[in-house]
Amino acid sequence: MCGTAHATIVNGNFSSGLVSWSSFGDASTQSGAAFLTTASLDFGDDFPAVPGAFNYSGFTAGLAATGSGLEQATGLATGALDVGGFALEGSAIAQTFNVNAGDILSFSYNFFTNEGSFPDFAYYSVNGSLFSLAGVADATTSSSPFSWEKGLLSGSHVFTTTGSVTLGFGVVDIDDYNATSALSIDNVTISSVPDSSATAALMSLGLLGLVALSRRQAV
Repeated sequence: MCGTAHATIVNGNFSSGLVSWSSFGDASTQSGAAFLTTASLDFGDDFPAVPGAFNYSGFTAGLAATGSGLEQATGLATGALDVGGFALEGSAIAQTFNVNAGDILSFSYNFFTNEGSFPDFAYYSVNGSLFSLAGVADATTSSSPFSWEKGLLSGSHVFTTTGSVTLGFGVVDIDDYNATSALSIDNVTISSVPDSSATAALMSLGLLGLVALSRRQAV
């Protein structure tokens, strides 16, 4: 049976900024990648840096656990980001598209933080299911404006059902407002599995070709 016809990720390399992605909080593109932070505009998240020093979009990070906040921006239930503590604020992007079962999501990411005490983390979500990418404990010394970073890595996810999915990426501040964490996302792609009927047809054609060849050789 044929799988559903589906669209792939649009603007997964962010060459057009955040076009085709919904955004929440401090979401922008930096160095050709999506860049999300927990930074406010008017609070000294990273004192002695001035307020807003680590905010890149001009929009403050949004609140979590409000019923229309950070969790909902990526299709999560209220309170879903209370992992290791109380989710306070953060930023996210999301996109909805169709997939076939077996399709593979791939992306590259990095996690940055000036947090040293509380378990801020970065994540992705698929239709309301939360998947952690990195946290403060994963970060190592960095030469970037942030004190620590995870280091560029690749992520992947296999879709198990066919239909519409909402994919989200986000970063969240846990238990305090006193430091900034950030997530960089790039090269978001979907690799499609071959359609079973099309594969069967190709195999049949191949077998027919072998039969015809063997008959010619036997003549």
